[in-house]
Amino acid sequence: EVVVSDNGSKDGTKQILKSFKMPLTVTGFEENQGIDANIINVIQAAQGEYIFLFSDDDLFTEGLLSALFLIIEKNYDVIALNHYAFTHDPTTPLTPCFLPKIDKEFSQGEKFFRFAGLGFLSSLVFKKHLALPFLSKVRLGKECAHVDIVSRIALAQASRCFFAGKIIVAARALAIPRYSMMNSCVIFLNELYCELFHEKKISHFLNTSKIPL
Repeated sequence: EVVVSDNGSKDGTKQILKSFKMPLTVTGFEENQGIDANIINVIQAAQGEYIFLFSDDDLFTEGLLSALFLIIEKNYDVIALNHYAFTHDPTTPLTPCFLPKIDKEFSQGEKFFRFAGLGFLSSLVFKKHLALPFLSKVRLGKECAHVDIVSRIALAQASRCFFAGKIIVAARALAIPRYSMMNSCVIFLNELYCELFHEKKISHFLNTSKIPL
């Protein structure tokens, strides 16, 4: 199943989608509601057991889905994939992979959360029914709904998490970011870590204000 949430685009997206000779569920908004509302909307619209969030400017690498299906069959609650950045040509990486090219199962959600980061939207696969209770906790306007939701699934008791370091997404590096790095990567993460620490979901608080941009 492919679900597209069109966030008030004005560039003919709906007409292009209608031309595709494949089944699509198209939902969305008449006006741009921000990335957080768009993520929530696409999760609610999807009918499958698993959600694979994927942004419109990133790309699958060869064999990605077939390799991912083999891992999904093992019934993990959350799966995080590896990724590298590119500018124009996805076969010419701008960076090496951001995380090690290893496969690693985690029996403790906190170790998985800290290892994988969960900040890259197009690398996250998770069970829909586990995500639904957390949609209302998303901080709209922070542009990090995926981290809000998936971190809480991973940190739930008895969660089963997997990092698929050999399955790689090509992430387009934008010359002009479409979001605020300070808002998303520093302010939001400080708020999230503080909240998770007070909820006793993580054992110690990490101050992200020292992370270089």
